[in-house]
This record gives sequence, C-alpha cells and structure tokens, in this order.
Amino acid sequence: MAGSSGSSGADGGGMITGINVTPFVDIVLVLLVIFMVTARLVFQPASAVPLELPKASKGEQVQQVVFAISLRKDGSTYVNGKPVQSDDA
Repeated sequence: MAGSSGSSGADGGGMITGINVTPFVDIVLVLLVIFMVTARLVFQPASAVPLELPKASKGEQVQQVVFAISLRKDGSTYVNGKPVQSDDA
C-alpha cells in the first residue's frame, strides 16, 4: 500500500511509521530559489530590470504637430498639402 510500512499487518490498518520527506525537501528548495529571485527584484528594482518610462506631460506643454506626406501614383510628393519638387527638398 502507498502509505503503509511493511511491518503493519495484512489488513493495512496499522500506523504509518515512515514518511518519505524527499518530495517535501524538493518543494522547499524550489520555493527557496523563487523567493531568492523575487527578493532581489523587490529590493533592487532599478538594477534588476532597467526601464525607461515615459514622463507625464501637462496640458499646456502638449503640442500638436500634424505632418502629412502624400506619395501619388504619378511620382509626385506632397508635404502638408504642398507639392515638393524633389525628394531631397
């Protein structure tokens, strides 16, 4: 039987005298490694994962610039609705 030892009787109703602790130790070691990694991320967030987050802007600092480029089938180019003579311009 899975939970009984060999010396308990044939009916299997005896006490469990031996417990296998290997799975428990495996789980504890895996949890230890997970906690060690996450503790490093919690206490040193700037050096663990470098991120450049965008800065919030205020309402008066926002500029709306519309820049439109149109490329026509005939090869002509328009910038903001005005024709441009060459691509270099």
